[in-house]
Amino acid sequence: MMQFESLVEKERKIKDKLSQAYKKREQLINEAIEEGTNEANKIHEEADILIAKKLQDKKDKLLETDQKLLNVVKKKEEKITNLVKGKTDGIVEEIFKEALNDD
Repeated sequence: MMQFESLVEKERKIKDKLSQAYKKREQLINEAIEEGTNEANKIHEEADILIAKKLQDKKDKLLETDQKLLNVVKKKEEKITNLVKGKTDGIVEEIFKEALNDD
C-alpha cells in the first residue's frame, strides 16, 4: 500500500510540474506576443513620423519652388509694365508735341 501511495504522490507531483510548465509556456508566449506587438507599434509610429516628415519636406520644397516662380513672374510683369509705360509715355509726349505744334 505504501508503494501505491508513493506512486500516486509521484504522479501528483509530475502533474503539478506539467501544469506549472504549461502555465510558464503560456506566460512566455503571451510575453512574446506583447513584446512583438509593442515593437510593431513602435515601428509603425516611427514610419508614420518619417512619412509625415517626408511629406512636409516635399510641401516645403513645393512652396519654395512656387515662391521662386512667383518672383520670376513678378519681375517679368515689372519689365512688361515698365516697357508699356515707357511706350505709353512716349506716345503721350508725341501727342502733346503735335497738339502744341498745331496751335
